[in-house]
Amino acid sequence: MRNRSQVLFLLGDEKDNLLQKILEKIPKGHLHEPNPFHLDVNFLQCNRHGQTIRSLAQRYNHDRLSGISYISILPVD
Repeated sequence: MRNRSQVLFLLGDEKDNLLQKILEKIPKGHLHEPNPFHLDVNFLQCNRHGQTIRSLAQRYNHDRLSGISYISILPVD
């Protein structure tokens, strides 16, 4: 782990902008809690092709995270 002065040096002229940035909150209404009906609630009413929905459903119900509305796209499964 680098010490503080090394990190500040690496950040250069942008250190103040990067370290003091205030992030605005994401509105609660934009978040979707994971649940078994996530696919039905969030995707079935859209104009997606049936094969796209089927493929997405297969992805949601695959591996050790199946059925919890979480998709791992990293190659660790």
